[in-house]
Amino acid sequence: MPTGDDATTAAIAKFAGRQDKALATLVLSVDTSLLYLIADLDQPKDVWTKLKEQFCKKTWGNKLELRRKLHSLRLNEGDSVQVYMKEMTELFSQLADIDSPLTEEDKVVYLLAGLPKSFSVLVTALEANSEVPKMDMVSERLLHEERKMKDQDNVGTLKDDMVAKLKSQKKGNCYRCCHAERTFQAKVQSIKIDRLDGTDDKDSKIHKAELAAGMSEDVVHWLLVILL
Repeated sequence: MPTGDDATTAAIAKFAGRQDKALATLVLSVDTSLLYLIADLDQPKDVWTKLKEQFCKKTWGNKLELRRKLHSLRLNEGDSVQVYMKEMTELFSQLADIDSPLTEEDKVVYLLAGLPKSFSVLVTALEANSEVPKMDMVSERLLHEERKMKDQDNVGTLKDDMVAKLKSQKKGNCYRCCHAERTFQAKVQSIKIDRLDGTDDKDSKIHKAELAAGMSEDVVHWLLVILL
C-alpha cells in the first residue's frame, strides 16, 4: 500500500502528464505561421490565454465582424446542411466567447433565415408553431429534410435514366420496323416482277417467293393473288 508521499508523487506525475497532453493539443491546433505567438510559453493555461487575447478580443469591432458573417451566411442549393449548421454554430460560439451571446430564439431565426427556397415548406411549418422551436429539434428537422430531398433526387435520376432507355429502345425498334418494312416491300416487288415476266411456272414463282421473303407457302399464294 503506497504511503502518503507516494500517493502525492503519483498524483503530481498524473497531473503533469495531463498538462503536457493539453499543451501538445493546443500547440498542434495552431497554424505553423502563428507559433511565434506562443513560442516562449510552456503552460497550457498561458497558451490558451495568449490565443484568446489575440483572436477573441472583446471589442465592438470583433462583435461587428462576427455579426456581419452571421448575417451573410447562407445555405446554397445542393450544399451540405451539416456543414452549414457547423459554420453557424461556430459563429454562435465565437460571439459567446467575446461576451455577445445569442438567445436560443435568435439562433433559430438565423439558422432558418439562411435557408434556400427548397426548404420553404419546412420553414412555413415551423413558423406555424405557437412557440419558437428548440435548436436541437430544428437541426434534426433540417437534416431529415435534406435526406428526403436526396432520396427524391435519386428517384428522379433513376426515372430519367429509365425514360431515356425506353426512348432509345423505341427509337431502335422503329428503325428495325422501318428497315423490315422496306425489305418486305422490296421482296414483294421482286415477286411482282417475276409474276409479270411469265418466264417461270407458278410453282417456280412460289418457290422464289419463299426463298426471297422467307414466308410460308400460304402467305406467298395470298400475295400472288393480290398482285395479279
